[in-house]
Amino acid sequence: MVGMELHVGVLAVALILSTFLPPLLVFVPSVGEEWVPYLPKAEDVSLSVKVDRDAANVYVSIVFPSAGYRVSDWGEPTHVGNSYVVDVKIERWTGPSAQVITTLSHEYRIEKLRPGRYSFTFSVWGKPIKQVSFQIEQQTPTTNTTIITIAAILSSIIAYLAWKILHVHLSR
Repeated sequence: MVGMELHVGVLAVALILSTFLPPLLVFVPSVGEEWVPYLPKAEDVSLSVKVDRDAANVYVSIVFPSAGYRVSDWGEPTHVGNSYVVDVKIERWTGPSAQVITTLSHEYRIEKLRPGRYSFTFSVWGKPIKQVSFQIEQQTPTTNTTIITIAAILSSIIAYLAWKILHVHLSR
């Protein structure tokens, strides 16, 4: 009888472990599973620029073949002259991941740009992947700025004429 109870107890423990343990093992990485550097193909990267007066918003989208990718560092744009570069760190998980196409996006804002032609290079792990060019146009004065400038000039002319009239009148 003791042998039978022990056998039933072992089966009960085995049933409980086989039911609840496998879902928990999903959270335990297997040996050799890790994040490794990844370089996307140029056709998987989309760059677009929206210019706003003296600033540019650069939009980056990256399409990945599965959910097992991450951007561990989006980086900050650096520049030499009119050439901006951002160096991004992208990693791929070597273990299992959901087989679903995934898109990650980011926006960079570059401000206080002078009129001229600029380039933005998207690099990953120090390797250039894709580049886009954009133009910052010379800003024309707004109507309010023009009116204020004309008013200041007219005010100076009126003050000068008033002084001349007063000077001529007093010298008589």
